[in-house]
Amino acid sequence: MIPYFTLLILSFLFCFVTKAREKGKLYVGLGKEVSENNFAIPVFFLLLWSLLACRSVEIGTDTPNYELFFNRFCNGSFSQALTGELEPLFGVLNWLIGKLTGGNFQLYLAIVAAITIIPIASLYNQDKRHSYLKIILFLNMSVFVMLFSGIRQAIAIGIGVVAFQFVKKKKLILFLITVVVAMAFHQSAFILLAMYPLYYFKLRKNQVFVVIPLMAIVFLFNKPIFTGLLNIMSLLGTKYDDYTAVENTGAVTMIICFAAFTLFAYIIPDDETEDAEFIGMRNYLVLTTLLQCFAPLHPLAMRMNYYYILFVPVVVPKVLNYADLRWKEVAKLAKAVLCVFFTLYFIFNVYTGCQTDGGALNTYPYIPFWAE
Repeated sequence: MIPYFTLLILSFLFCFVTKAREKGKLYVGLGKEVSENNFAIPVFFLLLWSLLACRSVEIGTDTPNYELFFNRFCNGSFSQALTGELEPLFGVLNWLIGKLTGGNFQLYLAIVAAITIIPIASLYNQDKRHSYLKIILFLNMSVFVMLFSGIRQAIAIGIGVVAFQFVKKKKLILFLITVVVAMAFHQSAFILLAMYPLYYFKLRKNQVFVVIPLMAIVFLFNKPIFTGLLNIMSLLGTKYDDYTAVENTGAVTMIICFAAFTLFAYIIPDDETEDAEFIGMRNYLVLTTLLQCFAPLHPLAMRMNYYYILFVPVVVPKVLNYADLRWKEVAKLAKAVLCVFFTLYFIFNVYTGCQTDGGALNTYPYIPFWAE
């Protein structure tokens, strides 16, 4: 438990630390300057990278399998890595890191963790306001524990963040190339193709009365809808039976949570102050909620949703920046409630995960490589 609680506590403490105007000095305190320039997010992701890089092969359900693949790829030829049983670029990356590190799997974990974390950290660090809310939401998202297990998809998720930057800059060709690269690491990344049109879709506050009933319909009829989608994917040649089942990470609870976040993101902001990035990310929140409706049925839905769940801890704090004057006090109260609730929820999940020994994709309890 200690490593995860350390991650939480240090991140919280650094919400009150910034660089003072005097060169080379740190300033500890409150106020607007600290709120907008604190070190919490860089410290959080540095510590998270350390946990990912130093974890034992026992951490993460799929980590032992990835060690086997790594040994196989780095001991084989380049052509074998390119045409192996897994996605081509993932095989090539394994082969390349194997040659550079002499087949050291621990260094491999450190390198792939950096490839994954750097784009995500860059996205989260663009706006340092409400840092702790952003961090505690991320810690409670399913993508957090997935980073310790699903190495292929974790890399694809990181590449998806790069694709998002091209979406904002309206670089369609570069966006499509980036999505293809992500798919060459994990085929579920095809869902990133929805990112571009969805970002520029105008869905305003007065249309929330359409969004919420749509979510209810998708949830109530999730099984026939998802069966139809799987049949379409099968006709297109997309495999889905190869996906191994994942543990139940509170799929139904998260449906309710995401639906509540969606309402929050539509009701609280002032339409006149919203910018394009907020509107685009809010659209991703809607898609996240819809995809989550299928999560209790098939692990594929959860895998596709990871790419968009990543934006939830970013867009929810943004709501506070655009709060309508009528809802300012409600927004402040909501922030406090969310911070307290999700802090306690994370502590509870870590504690129970450590007691059951192996829950949450075998992420808890944390075991460093030197303790094997």
